Amino acid sequence: MRRALEYAKISFRIQLIVICFFCVFIASGVSNYINSQHVRKAQQLTPISPEEVQRIGNKIATRLSQTPHSFIQSMLNQASSTEQVTLIVSDVKGNVLYDAPHQERKQIDIYDIQKQVARYVEQSPGTHPIYTITPVRIAEANLYVIVQKNADAKRMHGYYTRGSVLPAMISFGIFLAVFFFLFYMLTRKKMKQIEELSQAMTAISQGNLDYRAPEISRDELGQLAREINHMSAELRSIKETEQEAEKAKQKLITNVSHDLRTPLTSIIGYLQIIEERRYRSEEEKTHYLSIVTQKSKALKKLIDDLFEYTKLSRHMIKFHKETIPINRLLAQLTEEMIPLAEENELSFEQNYSESGLLVHGDPHQIVRVFENLLINAIKYSNPGVIKIQSNKIDTDVIIEIQNKGTPIPQEVLPRLFERFYKVDPSRASSPNSSGLGLAIAKSIVELHGGQIWAECRDNTISFFVRFPLCNE
Repeated sequence: MRRALEYAKISFRIQLIVICFFCVFIASGVSNYINSQHVRKAQQLTPISPEEVQRIGNKIATRLSQTPHSFIQSMLNQASSTEQVTLIVSDVKGNVLYDAPHQERKQIDIYDIQKQVARYVEQSPGTHPIYTITPVRIAEANLYVIVQKNADAKRMHGYYTRGSVLPAMISFGIFLAVFFFLFYMLTRKKMKQIEELSQAMTAISQGNLDYRAPEISRDELGQLAREINHMSAELRSIKETEQEAEKAKQKLITNVSHDLRTPLTSIIGYLQIIEERRYRSEEEKTHYLSIVTQKSKALKKLIDDLFEYTKLSRHMIKFHKETIPINRLLAQLTEEMIPLAEENELSFEQNYSESGLLVHGDPHQIVRVFENLLINAIKYSNPGVIKIQSNKIDTDVIIEIQNKGTPIPQEVLPRLFERFYKVDPSRASSPNSSGLGLAIAKSIVELHGGQIWAECRDNTISFFVRFPLCNE
């Protein structure tokens, strides 16, 4: 029963069925009560005829022929009470086998009863009792069923009569009125809920993705409200994603345009000076050509980095992964960076906690990650030491590249890996800086199942890279 009630709570169809049956039941009850007030019962008394007594005898005889001996007396008693007659069963000689209740007759005159039956056929019975005699065969024996009824007995017949057709029409009208009133009252909340769902769909279709439909039930309407709200939230998320993508696109175009225009303007300016021969000496001309070459290389690097970042962000680069001894790769890369570090009055301090740490990845791309991080550390570090260390943490290896430089605000640290993001304008003027190095490094690390982040304590800036270790 409890499960049925729970199911009814979550099924709008069951609720409607129950409401309809309830309305029909109540409306029918009210209609029948009103109708009964316009109906009167008439009674009529009709005399009992010999033919009717004979029909009773025939019916009793048929029942006796199908009744076992042990039940004949009880059946006769019941029939006597029901039909209000006296019943006797005798053999052909008049010996009474079964008598009416409270009667102890042993013998009856079959011949005399037959004469009375014949007299009733020829003339009216008058005031004498009505007899009928019906032969019956019980257990291979020929017997008689004698039915006795008083001639002045009358049967009461009951019937209904209506004053006119108008009460029936009134009753039907009351039925409809009660039904629709109850149906309206019982379904009012559901209709209001449907209207609210319609309003929610209208609001969402007009672009109001913050609108939420009320979730006030557990049935199909409540489920529909939840689905509408989920759809609205998904549409809002998609819209926000599209807006962010559009903003990023516009920002990318702006940044690319700016970073392309700056070197191009310089290149065009110096080439015009050379073309118009406005240089004072060949040494000055060579200097201008050197600047043009430098700006051209910076422009090429920006374009190359932009293409590479685009392919990484769209997963268009196919990695050729293999097992990499990460400490050996770091040591070799650091060795190659020593000349550049010395030019900036820097040195490297390496500390690898364990040997034989292996990472599964594309060597070329992994080198690109740490190359970008080391160049970034050299470019923006104060003279001193750049520390490189690796530590095994559970099933991962964490590489840290640490340098000292201008402190970076904590809220800015996550944005260092965004495209073209610069902490301050001075970084934008750095040579050979495309503003995509850290964004490219982040994409490569994440495509290898790793993590990359930055931390800053006072003027100590650390970049961390986590890679999952692999077995040989």
